[in-house]
Amino acid sequence: MEVPLLPGWVVPARSEVSDLQWLAYRLWRFENSGAFPTAVHATTKWVLGWGEERGPATGVEGQPVTEDMAHEELGAAVRVSEMALQSAGRDFLVHWTYGVRHTLSWLLGVPGAKPPYRIPIRHPEPDWSTLSAQELYDREIATDPERYPGAAQRWQLWQQCECDAQNSANLAALIDRTLHQVAAVAQDVEG
Repeated sequence: MEVPLLPGWVVPARSEVSDLQWLAYRLWRFENSGAFPTAVHATTKWVLGWGEERGPATGVEGQPVTEDMAHEELGAAVRVSEMALQSAGRDFLVHWTYGVRHTLSWLLGVPGAKPPYRIPIRHPEPDWSTLSAQELYDREIATDPERYPGAAQRWQLWQQCECDAQNSANLAALIDRTLHQVAAVAQDVEG
């Protein structure tokens, strides 16, 4: 998996940003899913410096993207989405600006911000394999043991961890398929 170098201000791990970028790319390129995933993809490309020279909300040129630039784009996306909500024919613009807002909020580490899409839960570098249900369970118990005082709470947690581990493995497999599709398309273009 190609894993990007991140600007120092980006809060999520490299694997998380890479996973988000590839999931958004898949939705944009292979599933034609509309403005939101297109904006998520464009925003991550802009932050990573992967061919996007202009900010996704302002159109202002500049690379590398600094934390101040990211905050300016986030503010612009908020203002544009508020204006778009009051105009006709607004759906594309509203979804676009929400994609920019959601992505930049998460990348900047805004409290309460989550990735725009569910991403795999992975081990840290260099492994990056997905966590098993047992690993998720052990991590949660170690983080907040008082939250699960009885057998019923722990059983419910175990069930959630099994579901999360399976979803995570499925997302990782989807990303792998996306990377293979991209490689196949590139090979067809070259050949």
